[in-house]
Amino acid sequence: PIGSTKTEKADVRIIAATNRNLEHEIREGRFREDLYWRLSYCEVYLPALRERPEDIPLIAEHFIKKFNEQYNKNKTLTPKALQKLCAYHWPGNIRQLRKVVLQAFIWSEADEITHEDIQIPDFAEDVLTNLFPQGPYEDFKLEETIEKIRNYYYERAYQLAGGNQSQAAKLLGVSPQMVHQWVKKHRQGGRKFSA
Repeated sequence: PIGSTKTEKADVRIIAATNRNLEHEIREGRFREDLYWRLSYCEVYLPALRERPEDIPLIAEHFIKKFNEQYNKNKTLTPKALQKLCAYHWPGNIRQLRKVVLQAFIWSEADEITHEDIQIPDFAEDVLTNLFPQGPYEDFKLEETIEKIRNYYYERAYQLAGGNQSQAAKLLGVSPQMVHQWVKKHRQGGRKFSA
């Protein structure tokens, strides 16, 4: 215990994950070599989700099972919904897949989640076209661009949630307070919301 002078023995195992090449990071001086040797007793390489699309149905069904337990529902994914999930390249890996499946789970009113319920954002076409109508390097300001992206996602989640700030927060993966602050700030600015 913290503050104790008594030594107590513990038998623990540490499971650590990274998406970086740690040997390269050590050579570049960005990761401690002694820590690497302490952690690397048994390494498991797990390819990115886009490299193993055959796992997507199993993982998606696992998420549905967990959400059914959590929300006391009995929803399933249709074969076309699974096909749509398998066809995407998942740059955000399993976290992105989980978020997309959760969004479909929340917004699907039926017990069967269809391919139409699966909303995979096409960031490049949808957001960047609006942000960079003349190209990304003409009068580019990083902070303004980040704010535009943030506003786009907050507004989209707020609309999808029908104006429900708690549901918008779940979609965004942020606290309800953050959504409340965003709505308050933009209402003061005279912005109208279509919920």
